[in-house]
Amino acid sequence: MKRILICVSLIVTFIACKSSKEINKNKMLFEGCPEGGECTFEMIENTRVFMAGDEQMGYFPKLENSESTHTVKISYIKETEEGIMDDEYREVFYFSIGQEESQMRLTNENLEKASLIYGRICACRGQTGYEKINQGTLKVNLTKHYNKVDFKIKTKKFPILMSEAKIEKPN
Repeated sequence: MKRILICVSLIVTFIACKSSKEINKNKMLFEGCPEGGECTFEMIENTRVFMAGDEQMGYFPKLENSESTHTVKISYIKETEEGIMDDEYREVFYFSIGQEESQMRLTNENLEKASLIYGRICACRGQTGYEKINQGTLKVNLTKHYNKVDFKIKTKKFPILMSEAKIEKPN
């Protein structure tokens, strides 16, 4: 009887360990996400991003269909406080990568190749909007098992909370 109880205990332990590994295996790792909010990573397939608009009406990122690129969207959404009007705060990054590319490493002016765009959306008079980024580094490694993105950027127009991050997301 003791042996049966020990065997059942061992089997349950192995099953519990296996399921927790699977849960951890599918969890996104995100270093650099500011406290007090949530960060997300999204691959938008068969699209490319570019800056649209004009100086008078403002600039914004626009996605269009593409057979040669995918767009990556990384967001930080700050938790809002109840009872405070216009407390929304969001930072968003967009960039495109060729569908045939599995690795990309860009620095400064070369960031233009990925159309790296930063956006700050908040009730921050004069400090909200989108801008192209041309200072910093962007490293991307895409495989069938995971997507890795590592960036460190500087903005010119708007303040930024998430100026650097390391992300690993299983597929």
